[in-house]
Amino acid sequence: MDAVNRFETRSTFLLWRLEYSMLLLISLAALFYHWDEIRWIPFLILFWYIDLIGYVPGAIVYRLNNGKVPPFFYYLYNFTHNYVTAGAVALLWAVFVGIEWALLAIPIHLFGDRAIFGNSFKSIKINYEGKPDQEFTEFVRLFEQKKPHYVATGDKPDSPATRVTSAAQPAVNPLPLDQVVAYLNRYANHPSSFLATNQATSHFSLPGIEGFIPYRDDQKCIFQICGVIAAEQDRATLLQAFIEKTTREKKALCCVQIRADQIALYEKYGFSINQMGLSYTLDLHRFTTAGTPFVSMRNKIKRAQKAGVKVHELGKDIPWTDKLRGELDAITQSWLATKGNKPLLEFMVGEMAPETEHYRRLFGAFLDDQLIGFVSYVPSHGDLGGWMHDLSRRQKEVPPGVMELINITAIDRFKTEQVNYLNFGLTPFCGIKPELDKYASRSRFLSRLLNFLEKYGQAVYPAINQVAYKKKWQPLAETAEYVGFYGGFKLGHLYRLMKITRSI
Repeated sequence: MDAVNRFETRSTFLLWRLEYSMLLLISLAALFYHWDEIRWIPFLILFWYIDLIGYVPGAIVYRLNNGKVPPFFYYLYNFTHNYVTAGAVALLWAVFVGIEWALLAIPIHLFGDRAIFGNSFKSIKINYEGKPDQEFTEFVRLFEQKKPHYVATGDKPDSPATRVTSAAQPAVNPLPLDQVVAYLNRYANHPSSFLATNQATSHFSLPGIEGFIPYRDDQKCIFQICGVIAAEQDRATLLQAFIEKTTREKKALCCVQIRADQIALYEKYGFSINQMGLSYTLDLHRFTTAGTPFVSMRNKIKRAQKAGVKVHELGKDIPWTDKLRGELDAITQSWLATKGNKPLLEFMVGEMAPETEHYRRLFGAFLDDQLIGFVSYVPSHGDLGGWMHDLSRRQKEVPPGVMELINITAIDRFKTEQVNYLNFGLTPFCGIKPELDKYASRSRFLSRLLNFLEKYGQAVYPAINQVAYKKKWQPLAETAEYVGFYGGFKLGHLYRLMKITRSI
């Protein structure tokens, strides 16, 4: 980024790639313009020598040596993938062979490597094939929670508008966790309301009113989640005050995961309402694995049991230990690797914070006394009260049926405890239907866009896989959840929501 901070954020890295994309386009334009003048055998030689010498040997060693690559191959890669070497090769070619348009192969290769694949040089301290580095991943997670520098240090030019906003802005006020949980137990009517306890989520409240509004602030847009957590007679007062706060701060306002019982309130205060997706709930009193529809699931569960997999509730069937916590972290890292080392999703997804450990229930699968997978469950509140199937993760190589065995073990225990419902939460960008996406205030453009994302947006959010897993469990109740935009939808709202959830 600069001479002191030698790293890139997502935004600056994108700009870096865009610059190389422009150079790549210019080079390709020259290539097509001089197409008939190019000698193609020299072109292919000049294009491929960079990887044949610099990358392929290290890649072979990587695969033959279980990912361990000696430093020599890193140096070889960096030697061939830099513009000094490329310039020297081009100069020698020009002297001994001649100047020709086939030389475009060199910049096309290097520009394409940076623009399309995001590759630069390789450090011997990271994986040769670019797998996520655990320390750097944690650094990125912490860094992305930082506020902009001018917000943190106050070095933004002090205009009158800035002074007014700063004076009017209430202090960031995450309520004490026990108070948040008490309000959830008392007033929440949302199966995903425990998301309000996430560490980076703030809480807006007013003196004299029991309840709060959970939200995240990305400095340009405030994202509220799960509606207003308060008694019905106090919701309008809280929402109106919250709107006034965002208006004073000149920020956009978006609310995600609104349930049907609060839509009239949001429309009254100027929100446009669109269906966001479907939430799924299992009625535990009616649930059974008997019958033809569950033959496949029963077989998978039996395969896991025959392989020796056993499921225990952590902290209840077996005590917590440092070894066990380390295995949980290792599974998370292994699971992330199978997802292409994308960062953990946030905001609309639960987390494994130590502060909320005693509210959460965690069931783990063990093979030869080694933890190989787990599912965490958090409280659900209101009409569909019970437990929420929150986070599920496993090692890359596990016997078939492990996750189903974990969940069925948890379900059996919940049923003995007379729990009414197991919620599977919202799957966004799925199940957008005219009979549900029915409110007059909706954005028709957003409706079409969400339908498009349902069909083609799996790279952004793997909705199809989520729904397939949830629909294994029957009978399921499907409930629509909605997204609201104060003053109307703008495309930037959706982009910023995907950024704050780390979907992109």
